[in-house]
Amino acid sequence: MNDHSPACSTSSARWAILIGVCLTAAGVLLYFQLERHSFVETQDVEFRFLSETFLPVLALGLLTTMAGSILWARRAAIRDLVLYGLGTIILVSLALKLIPINVHDWTAAFMFVGAAGILIGSLFLLFAIVRALVHLRVKS
Repeated sequence: MNDHSPACSTSSARWAILIGVCLTAAGVLLYFQLERHSFVETQDVEFRFLSETFLPVLALGLLTTMAGSILWARRAAIRDLVLYGLGTIILVSLALKLIPINVHDWTAAFMFVGAAGILIGSLFLLFAIVRALVHLRVKS
């Protein structure tokens, strides 16, 4: 195995990203449902389930998305890394501007999602820079 063929395929990395995004969305939805349910009852099984599952599901989703993104970035072309990196940072920044985030309700989950999105976009750009520098060094 050489430096350009990691053990994980691009398809596996894309599946990891998709599963991570779905888990992240599920974590945000669980948090939303927890807040809605807290106005009705806080001593039942549903409240306990929601309060103990939303954060692990959200964290697992963000970590899986990050891992899949890193695996994908290892095999992606420099042009794709730059486009996806800039696109991710711009879209996440725009979403954070448009979503009214309140640290005292379920929208606080978007702070974690936004930070992870900016980090992923930055990692894409970092991979592109490093790969471009290595490519230039090899040429000279």
